[in-house]
Amino acid sequence: MNVTFTPNPIASLAIPNSPNIRNAHSVLSLYSHNDSQFETYVFEVQGEHHSHEHVEQYCGNVILYAFLAVSVTNLCSLTGISCIPLKKWRHFNYLLNFMVGLAVSALFTTALLVLIPEALRLEETPLEFGGQGQRFLIVLCCVPAGLLVFFVLEYFILVLQSISKVRKSSEVPDCDLELMNTTIDMSLFDSTVEVLPKKSRCGKCSLSKFIEVAPVAWMILLGDSVHNFMDGVAIATGFVKSSSIGLTLALCVLLEELPHELGDFAVLISTGLSIKCVLVINFLSACAAYLGMVVGLLIGEATSGGFYVFAAMAGVFLYISLADMLPSLRETLERVEKKNRCSFGLFVIQFAGLLVGCACVSGALVGGHLIEF
Repeated sequence: MNVTFTPNPIASLAIPNSPNIRNAHSVLSLYSHNDSQFETYVFEVQGEHHSHEHVEQYCGNVILYAFLAVSVTNLCSLTGISCIPLKKWRHFNYLLNFMVGLAVSALFTTALLVLIPEALRLEETPLEFGGQGQRFLIVLCCVPAGLLVFFVLEYFILVLQSISKVRKSSEVPDCDLELMNTTIDMSLFDSTVEVLPKKSRCGKCSLSKFIEVAPVAWMILLGDSVHNFMDGVAIATGFVKSSSIGLTLALCVLLEELPHELGDFAVLISTGLSIKCVLVINFLSACAAYLGMVVGLLIGEATSGGFYVFAAMAGVFLYISLADMLPSLRETLERVEKKNRCSFGLFVIQFAGLLVGCACVSGALVGGHLIEF
């Protein structure tokens, strides 16, 4: 039976992870509910036969891009040293809040627009075959929009609560005024101060200081190592899937690591460790990302292994952004309001960070499809 195939560029279906597909034929039957009839179509699947050299070149490019992306994100471990001069800057708190807002929106948006759709294969089936196409992106964009709206509403509720507390505190009863006007006889207190001799620093004191600080350093080292390992797995798996997914995940990890490393560096410095020791600890934890990259490349080569990685990393990103970093933004605003100071400027900085993070991930996702390599 001779069948004449007519090209239909509108109805095209991408088949991922199949670089060696050969020419094949497939039969598709469609059932109509209106007239209860079947319509049968014969499809011709065409694919370019890739040589062994082409496959090796493709694998080499994936490894190179994943290695470069992980190396760039690992440079954040050295940026913590910049917090020493920047901490004296009077606007350092605003910068840190902007970066935290940036990380929250980047993690949250990446989990929704990149990881979850890739894990569920939402964009692999076009609309002509009953799939979602790109329509799901418009629907999922409403989720971060709802987050931003409620972030604004929660801030205004916080401001209204602080205003009501100020008004109540201004209404002081007469009995309280009488207590405020009473004088205190300071002679009842002994003003003598006992001066203790300053202990000399010796080897035992420094050793005890190191033993005291060591658990904190080990906790940060182990926690960051696991975190960086998961980041390396996600970036490598993303590049195996496509260059746009890999670039988006690398950008998200980069935006999240900047405030994270600054915070870890500040904590380690406050414990009394030297700058050199802190840099070594951050570098050792960053090296775990390369091990994660190797694991991600191996998992990504499997047909279904990458989907489970994307789903797991979506949960990690959502937890870090919503349960760990977003509450810190609200706590910062609450501390400012408790001091009866204006927190509107800080709120604008945080909200700007949230908007910029969403824009960066969306731009990387759209631009990545335009510069596929």
